Amino acid sequence: MIDSRIRLMQKITLPEEYVPFDELVICGNTLLNGQVAIAVGNNPVFLLGKGNEVRVWLQVPTGNEWRYEIYDSQSDDSAYQVKRAETSIAVYFGPHLILRAEQKSDRKIVVDHVDLTHFGLSIHGDSAMLKVGTTQLAGNVMDGVETMVNVE
Repeated sequence: MIDSRIRLMQKITLPEEYVPFDELVICGNTLLNGQVAIAVGNNPVFLLGKGNEVRVWLQVPTGNEWRYEIYDSQSDDSAYQVKRAETSIAVYFGPHLILRAEQKSDRKIVVDHVDLTHFGLSIHGDSAMLKVGTTQLAGNVMDGVETMVNVE
């Protein structure tokens, strides 16, 4: 019998179209051969995937549920905008920059801005450091893990 205090992690469900980069540098931390940079429980907050152009998915909490507000770089809500410039991609919620990344090669993408505070998540970072709650992450390298940061 499993102790009720132990929560079994379920596998994170990812969109079929999502193909991750081999190397994702997010706010000074590197994820090699992984799937998800940041998840809350079983919900990946954002995904950056390979394609003819960088592809983005953004999932945010809406009450007790999570919803993809941007799915494969498209949104049906005009408050969300995906802007591209050559090899970079930026996601806005109204006037607020949520995510900015630049594709460095076919294998590598670098995120230099994350701000998920507008969705009630204490997650933000710049090119040097990622802050999750009161934890500061910088200079970490993780290889072969499904999720770099998972917050409950």
